[in-house]
Amino acid sequence: MCPRPDAEPLSEPPASSHASLSLRNGLSGVFLDFDLLPDLLARAERTITRGETTADWADWLSEVGFDHRHVDPDELPAGMSVADSIAADAWRFSLRMGFIDSDGLTDAGRKVEALEDLDTDLREAALAPVLADRVDERLLGQGNAPILPLLRRAAQSLA
Repeated sequence: MCPRPDAEPLSEPPASSHASLSLRNGLSGVFLDFDLLPDLLARAERTITRGETTADWADWLSEVGFDHRHVDPDELPAGMSVADSIAADAWRFSLRMGFIDSDGLTDAGRKVEALEDLDTDLREAALAPVLADRVDERLLGQGNAPILPLLRRAAQSLA
């Protein structure tokens, strides 16, 4: 993909800054439909800027449906729909995970995008280790502690 001269500057610190998870508004904000990530990233290839991409994602999410039971519409900024909020957080998550940058999709993003044609079960099985690797590589907890073991322990405790 060619560089995007009119792309908006990145608003997240580079991964090398190792910002703690608590400073990054959580792992993914209100975006929880990780199985839709390959479709969203495929759509990102057709848009130019963050604004165009998130608007397109919000429209597409409204068409196909998404999980929004966890979103309190009263807590959204004025004028922002639930789909807009989900799309904005999907963008931030994709940026944090290194799936997109100012030039478009990264190699990691293309790897996720390639899962677009898989059925749901295969897609989820293929996506889980990719997401785990990216979380392990890109997000650190307090004191730069690896976050993935902490998330696994928390999930086991909940189970």
